[in-house]
Amino acid sequence: MKIFDNITPQQEEIIKYYVTREKPFGPENASQVNDPLARWILFNQHNALCAEYRKDPNIIIGRRGSGKTSIISNTNNVDSHTYIINVSPYELIGYVKHDLFSGDRGNDHYVETISKFWDTLLNTTLMSTICAKVSTSSLVNVRKYLATSKIETGSNITAIVNALKKNAPKTDGRIGFFVSAFIDFIDSKDSYYEPALHELTVYMAENKQTSVLIIDSIEDYKLSDDKNKSVISGLLKCAGEYGDQRRQIRLCIPGEAYFDIRACSSNPLKDFTKNLLLQWLPLELFGIIAWKYVLYCRLYDIEQYRQIANGNFTDRKFVLSVIARFLRNNVVNGLGVEEPTLPYIMRHTQLLPRQLILRG
Repeated sequence: MKIFDNITPQQEEIIKYYVTREKPFGPENASQVNDPLARWILFNQHNALCAEYRKDPNIIIGRRGSGKTSIISNTNNVDSHTYIINVSPYELIGYVKHDLFSGDRGNDHYVETISKFWDTLLNTTLMSTICAKVSTSSLVNVRKYLATSKIETGSNITAIVNALKKNAPKTDGRIGFFVSAFIDFIDSKDSYYEPALHELTVYMAENKQTSVLIIDSIEDYKLSDDKNKSVISGLLKCAGEYGDQRRQIRLCIPGEAYFDIRACSSNPLKDFTKNLLLQWLPLELFGIIAWKYVLYCRLYDIEQYRQIANGNFTDRKFVLSVIARFLRNNVVNGLGVEEPTLPYIMRHTQLLPRQLILRG
């Protein structure tokens, strides 16, 4: 609980913007919390899912309201990294599909070549970001690759896609031929890509640096479109194989579409080897609410806070004792029958943090 004890008056004012008397548990959606400090303090990391997230999963699966955004937005607090890059899924999937992958499919090795394209795109994004933050005298081969590809350091994903598109050899526009030609170019002696990637890997190892590319989920992947399925298939293969201990990826997919997205995979057992499924136990959910209530007391009821400041949020007895401070034992349901409050809440919140906070 030291993080609550050490909150300064200035930090307290920031947190009070999100935790109010009207909303004692804060915003129901993590994307509404823009301040990094408030985002971290509102986040309860004392649960099994956070422990699993520290094992560096490549793919995160969760329903809407299950806490995907909350967990990935606290990536650097859960497990410190040198570089964290948020990549827009709309740009990755929509832009690439419409601007690059138009025309008919061809090529028997489509999934492998599309996966290699994603790998190149993600690594190039990482190179551009790192070169913008380190000395211009370092990473000579990386800078040469970016320069010859006409990619400026610090470029966003759209600019990088455009640059890579312009550098690929001209084709007849068919997806298989375009991607194959692009990969052939990247692998050729005329490309500086492989020396750049090797130099980046060595540089990060020597300087003990790590990176995470985060791709959040979107509402609709439009999987009725065969081209979108192909794009997702290559992305899943890339995510399953991407990087190493120093270059990591977090690809988020919605639980509601999990089976449809999994069906796009050419090798589900391999692509989903390192995945994290966000499923909460009832005690963990109440631990989240207890954490937020203790924080609320720190801000608005310091005397009550001192009574509960040193508890263990994985201990059932402590969590339920905190819940009992603001929640009555029984509630009358829609049928007019009185029943215990906690089972009633669990039944109506689908074991989702957002639904629990909304009912708070």
